[in-house]
Amino acid sequence: MLGVSDVKTDSENSTISNLSHDDLQLLFASSPDQELVLTPDFKIVWATQAYSTAYGFPISAIVGKEVYELFPENPTTPNGGPAILKASLERVVKTGKQDRMLGTRYDLFNPASQRWEEKYWSPTNTPVFDSHGKLKFIVHRAHEVTATVMLQKQNSAFTERLHDQDTELLLRVVADQLPAFVSYMGIDHRYKFVNKFYADWFGKPASEIEGHTRAELVEERGTSDYLTSHEMRAFVGERCKFELTLTKPNGEYINLDTQYIPDVDAQTGLVTGLVCVGVDVTARKAALQESQEARLAAEESEIRFRSLSDSLPTLMWTWRAVDGVTYVNDKAKSYLGLKSESEFGQKFIEALNVNEGLDAQKTWYEGVGKGQPFKVEARIRGNDGIPRWFLSQVTPIRDSLGQIDYWIASSTDIDDQRRTAQELFVAKNAAEDANRAKTVFLANMSHEIRTPLNSILGFSDLMKDSTLTTEARTQYAATIARNGLLLTRIIDDILDLAKVEAGRMEAEEVAFSLHDSVNEIMALFADAAIQTSITLKSNIDDNVPKWILSDPTRLRQILINVIGNAVKFTDDGWVNVVVTAHPTGASSNDPFEISFCVTDTGRGIPKQQRERLFKPFTQADSSTTRKYGGTGLGLALSKRLSEALGGTLELVEPEEDISSGSGTEFMIRILAKATSKPETVAAQSSSAQTAKPTGLLPLDGFRVLVVDDSIDNQLLVRLLLKKMGAVVTVASNGGEGVRTALQDSPDVVLMDIQMPGMDGYQALLALKESGFSSPVIALTAHALNEERDKTRKAGFAAHLTKPIDRTALLETLVSFRPMT
Repeated sequence: MLGVSDVKTDSENSTISNLSHDDLQLLFASSPDQELVLTPDFKIVWATQAYSTAYGFPISAIVGKEVYELFPENPTTPNGGPAILKASLERVVKTGKQDRMLGTRYDLFNPASQRWEEKYWSPTNTPVFDSHGKLKFIVHRAHEVTATVMLQKQNSAFTERLHDQDTELLLRVVADQLPAFVSYMGIDHRYKFVNKFYADWFGKPASEIEGHTRAELVEERGTSDYLTSHEMRAFVGERCKFELTLTKPNGEYINLDTQYIPDVDAQTGLVTGLVCVGVDVTARKAALQESQEARLAAEESEIRFRSLSDSLPTLMWTWRAVDGVTYVNDKAKSYLGLKSESEFGQKFIEALNVNEGLDAQKTWYEGVGKGQPFKVEARIRGNDGIPRWFLSQVTPIRDSLGQIDYWIASSTDIDDQRRTAQELFVAKNAAEDANRAKTVFLANMSHEIRTPLNSILGFSDLMKDSTLTTEARTQYAATIARNGLLLTRIIDDILDLAKVEAGRMEAEEVAFSLHDSVNEIMALFADAAIQTSITLKSNIDDNVPKWILSDPTRLRQILINVIGNAVKFTDDGWVNVVVTAHPTGASSNDPFEISFCVTDTGRGIPKQQRERLFKPFTQADSSTTRKYGGTGLGLALSKRLSEALGGTLELVEPEEDISSGSGTEFMIRILAKATSKPETVAAQSSSAQTAKPTGLLPLDGFRVLVVDDSIDNQLLVRLLLKKMGAVVTVASNGGEGVRTALQDSPDVVLMDIQMPGMDGYQALLALKESGFSSPVIALTAHALNEERDKTRKAGFAAHLTKPIDRTALLETLVSFRPMT
């Protein structure tokens, strides 16, 4: 997949000792060199076809013989080639090092002419060792250099005739053919001979140069001095070799590899002149310079590429089809825990996550096969064992002929992006689900609010009829009151759930009778059970504490919601409530886990609807044709309230999934400590009996100031209090209320909070600053605990909420009436 070569590169597998007969045949068959493979005792194991062709020996006739049997020694030249070859092979066996011979004479016998032919060879003998370091083979490679040696001999004979006057013309002809500067300078530094190439360069015939010194010809003083220094050395017998650049007046230049060769008289040993040779290397130097510049540019580019690649937070590597992986950047080595680049291919495949690995490899093979860029996403397991998502991009790099030179690949970590995208996807779906739920909720809420509101407004309108009988008027009033309470409960559920969701719901811990609370709640649903002809049963185990410390209001909400649902959705059969308790520890101070198991024989809840039960604003049946009403808040709120009381609320799954008629079983659990009956209960009962007012009515003669900006609320409170015997005065805003209170000094003030101009808090502060001492009670539509805390801290004597609870209003006012 990654272009890594499968060929092993360790020393053991690369030795010839591991090659089979067929391997050797393939290896040597196409070699153009004359090669032999010898054992340490110099027997031939194999020969190249070139060797066989050159000497007319079939390979089968060569293998198994000693090398000396093929080439016997020329009797006329004893101690020649065979002896020298033997000495070389013995040196290889002894030292274990390669041995090379230059220009060795090794005559061959020509069967056709029956004569020995003079031959020269430059053989090389190379040792090959096995994996244990033992000499296994010797590779003998021979290059024939007969022509070169013969030419050297001819040149030597030619040099011996340099001073022969008869050869001067011949020498001039030869020198004029050479593409180099050739000249001869006498002891007086004057040219005695220049060749045509020399003369053409200066643009003068040879006759105008010969007889002159170089100083007379070359105007460049620096160059002349440089050459003179070499001449002086050469005239004392030193052979000088140096580089020289000559420039014409037109700016053209030439680079020369120059030699000054002293001409020494054989008799006297004195230098009689200099042979000057300058070979034009301009093109070669330019090509070399270009090659060096290209190499430096390539090296610089490689350095820049590696520096850039190593600085990137991306895995990068390159490979060739033949060479395998050629480069791996530091990030890839670090992420995969590589010790060397050669480990990359296998490590990368192993690191691919099993779920995407096969698909990634398939895409990789297809992309490489097509020779086109491609991308693939897969998880890659790092050195820490944790898989992360990477986007791998692979691109072929082509040469000038359009062929793929190598591939470059990069893998970018996109794990965080994918996780964010997944989270956004989940959040988007959740938001869409929430939006759909909100739409359904608003539709249901509109229905649930408008239903009791319709009764309130409708019967209120009917009560305007002056011809109504007392019985009808009483019935209408009861209907209005019942629907008003239902509307209040819907609003309370919405507010309570909002508080729970915001984390602002705080459970109280007060002592109350658990038995009485359960019995009261069961009594609430007695009429509904009778109307639907179902049996409503309850059972409280003996081990359940009679008095507990918990929040009775919240527990009451939970039980009313769950038991109310059971009664609502049961058309036939029974609803049963069983209360049990289990201590959570050995100490009497440890809390009890109190369980309320509510079962019924109703319609049941299909499996596909159960997961929606405890989600806010949703119902098991959300259709517009549903049989039963409700806001869809009851179970969601009850579950959260149960958790606030240290427990939970859950639907007990039936053993078998029955779509309808299977009934339901809900389990409510809370944590509460057992306690004894509080003494304050008895005290309150006693005081309630002794704290009766002296008048005929509970508030007879009790002076109350009502401060409220709503005329309707003023009228309602005035009517309620007058029926209780109170003397009522009203004020329409905070400022008027302060003035009236300071003027009339009422026994108590009922103060609205949210009013234009001066609100209730400002009015209370103004009264305190003026020395007003009677209790001021907040009477407001703000029902949240935060508002209760706020009014208490501000100094209000009590907190009453709207809609007004007549009983709570009376009890609160009585508590502030002086005893008589």
